[in-house]
Amino acid sequence: MTKTYRPASSYVGSSEEARQAQLENLLRGRAKRARKALVKPPSLKDPAYRTDIIRFAEEQFYIPETRKPIILEDFQKEKILKPIFYGEDRPTMSLIGQTKKSGKSTLAALAAAFQLFCGEDFSETYIAARDFQQGQWIVFSKLVKAIEMNPNMLLNVNITKDAIERPATGSVVRCLPTEISAAGLNPNLVIFDELWSYDLESMTRFFEELTTVPTRKHPLILIVTYAGYDTDEDNLLYSLYQKGLKGRDPTFFFLLGSQESYALAD
Repeated sequence: MTKTYRPASSYVGSSEEARQAQLENLLRGRAKRARKALVKPPSLKDPAYRTDIIRFAEEQFYIPETRKPIILEDFQKEKILKPIFYGEDRPTMSLIGQTKKSGKSTLAALAAAFQLFCGEDFSETYIAARDFQQGQWIVFSKLVKAIEMNPNMLLNVNITKDAIERPATGSVVRCLPTEISAAGLNPNLVIFDELWSYDLESMTRFFEELTTVPTRKHPLILIVTYAGYDTDEDNLLYSLYQKGLKGRDPTFFFLLGSQESYALAD
């Protein structure tokens, strides 16, 4: 049986009323996808969010386990978020080394959400993935779940298997496997999760291609990882650890340790 070709334009309503009805059906469908939250979020249009990631997090960034906005620990606010996301002299690269199950991937997902909904128009966020296996896209998965819990977010984005687009502003969050060249991109934010696994020369080259771009106002490379085990001087993560321990570069934020070690440092 021969199938008759039907152009995509034929699916669009022929009148303004029909197109409006289609749009309303689409929005209702997205609303049904939203996981039931226990707390209704305030409007995303509050201009204060654009400069306050902590307020944005505690009012808009939902956690599936609680079905409520995240409750940040004091050390996350004071030791991580404030040094990275506030003020004019912000770091362009931040390395956060913590143990597994410490919430570092959730903070990375929060950073991506903040850039998508509060960043400049046409912003680009890339979540670096070691390969095409989606099981490794932990940060992206956490971001999608947070958006699905918040109807204000969900109704304003298009979600695919490896990207989230916000048509109203032209902004995008996209997973980027190391097999793909990163040359020529113009990112506001690049997230590397578990950099210890970048053990090939091609992966190091991929990392170097995603250096921050001076055309963006506050570009950031955000690395969240646990220590790994390679102490070779040529290892990418180890070389960054050494740079952080020296503490000589004001554009490089470095924090290594558990919540308890931060408390002891105070």
